[in-house]
Amino acid sequence: MIPSSLNSLKGLVELDISHNNLSGQIPNFLELFELEYLNLPHNDFEGEVPTLGVFANESAFSIFGTVDFVWTCRTWVTQMQHDK
Repeated sequence: MIPSSLNSLKGLVELDISHNNLSGQIPNFLELFELEYLNLPHNDFEGEVPTLGVFANESAFSIFGTVDFVWTCRTWVTQMQHDK
């Protein structure tokens, strides 16, 4: 789980929390950051991927290697992960 205390960081523009065995849902508060890049692969996240902020730009974040997501407009990514 990504701790909510991360929300107190101001001025954060890049975040790489890949390969940390994190689980649960990606918290919506990550949408509020003005992130230019977010790297989440190889964790055990599940549920819906947020759609605002950095998540609105598919080239600005990565979740490959993480499965069990519900995508609103991006179901092809989940299918690609399962086909590997």
